[in-house]
Order: sequence, then C-alpha cells, then structure tokens
Amino acid sequence: MDGFKQIVLSILAAVLVTSCSKPYTCNTPGIPYGWKDGDVTANGIRLHYYRTGDGTKPPMVLLHGYTDAGLCWTDLAHEFEKDYDVIMMDYRGHGFSDAPLTGYKTEDYTADAVGLIEALKLPKPIIIGHSMGGSIAAQIILTRPDIPQKAVLIDPPGVSKPLFATEADKQKALTWFKNDLQFQHNASLTTLLKEAAKRHPQISAACRQRWADSKVQTKPQIAETVINLPYLRNDFPKFTTPTLILKADADEKTKQEELDAVKGAPNVTLVHIAGAGHLVHLEQPEALLSDLRKFLGKPTAQ
Repeated sequence: MDGFKQIVLSILAAVLVTSCSKPYTCNTPGIPYGWKDGDVTANGIRLHYYRTGDGTKPPMVLLHGYTDAGLCWTDLAHEFEKDYDVIMMDYRGHGFSDAPLTGYKTEDYTADAVGLIEALKLPKPIIIGHSMGGSIAAQIILTRPDIPQKAVLIDPPGVSKPLFATEADKQKALTWFKNDLQFQHNASLTTLLKEAAKRHPQISAACRQRWADSKVQTKPQIAETVINLPYLRNDFPKFTTPTLILKADADEKTKQEELDAVKGAPNVTLVHIAGAGHLVHLEQPEALLSDLRKFLGKPTAQ
C-alpha cells in the first residue's frame, strides 16, 4: 500500500468516497430525551453544542473527528451522563455551527473549543477527543494546561510520525479531501448508509445514521483541516495533564513505534484496543470503556 493510501485509510476511514444523483439533507438533529442543545458565541462565531446535564455534575467535553458532529458521541455520552455533565460541540464547518469561509487550522478549532468551555463556565472538565478531536485536545493541554482535569485522545493522528512525508503527499491529500466533500453533498441517505455499513460493519445501525447525518452537515471549506493536523510525538513530554491515548489495533511494528513515542512522557499512557479500527469508541466500546473508566476513576468536581 503506498503512503498516501495508508494515510487516507488510517486517518479518515469514516470519510465518504462515493456519490449519487439524489442529495440527502439533515435539518433536525435527533437529540435524546432529557438532553438539550444550544449555542454560544466564541472566537467570533456561533458554536452549537449538546448537553446531558445542568451543570451540577463534573463536566466532560467530547471533541468529535473530522466530518463528524457532536451527536456522533451519543453512545459514549449515554455511558457517562449518570456521573458527568457531558457536552458535545459541533466544530466550525460541522454540524449546526457557523461555517466561516476560512479559519480551519488546528489552532482555530482549539480556540473555538476553549471559547466554548469558557462561555459555559465549565470548571476543570475531562476532555475526550477522537481523531482530529484528539489533536485539538492535545493543543488544549499544551496551550491551556489550566483547563483540563484529565484528557483522553482516541486514535489521534501523528503519534509516532508526521501525517505526510512530503509536501507533494500533503497537496495530493488536500485534493482528495476537497473532492470527497463534494461527493458527500451529492449522496443519498441510502448511499450513505450503505457506505457506512461497508466501511464500518462493526458499528450499530444508529451509529450509521448519525454518521450519515454528520457527513451531509459538513461544509466544503473544512478540507484544509486535515493537512494542518500536528505531529504530536515531540509534544508528549510537555504534557502536564494526565493523558490516556487509546489507539486502534495495528501490526506489532506500528504498535511498538507508538508505544516508543510516549516514552519519556510521564503524564501520558498509551493503550492499543484489540480489534478496533479508527472508530475505536464505536467498534470496540466495551474494551474502550474498561480502559477509560480505570483511567478516569471516580468523578470529582474541581
């Protein structure tokens, strides 16, 4: 497998690569009973979020992956809503948040997440991020270590090596992602659900529906996001926040490279989840929850 294909499959297995002549639109999110949604203005834009609680429990902030949306976290949020006030944001250009024409670098998303946390006055939240959400969580740890109580990065890119070996690889990826985002907006619901089943046979029908909804909510201008995700290896020793990295299963060589990447980082623990692909929390939820609960311990307000 050449380098570019490996990058595409390992980072964004969830991204759609097919199209159809009948577009599908999703205008109303399916919010579970008892939850609420709302908006804050942060970093100069309107950001949409979902919330399971009323602020009386310790806060937990969930940061979704590229082309996903806040409600893609529904299953995990249900697992923790008894003990935590779980907040799931839609990024700029994703879900029901604003979509400015520019501003899709990791630092922009990080400023948005920090702005939402501050706007909602969330004291020392647990921060959990999947894929690019893990990249954003890492930047919060580095730039605002006063914010998170603990952090969990679920299959973040750039753990042991940079995402792109050359500038040519980066530009090739950018073209691919731009084309793919156009394909998403020309797809029918039937096509999207079939694609979800083909790519993620381990996830539930409900997860496939949320996957489809999130894909049609994304805006074309987010394409530059992926080529700007950071290389994390050199940053791990700087982490002062207790951090758990839950990685997808991999061959023994890759596993060892990723374990080596966090050596010398006393606040970082890395665990591989057997049988999991990129959607670790949806493909192997029981194994992930076991490691996650051990790491988080008893919920504590700060």
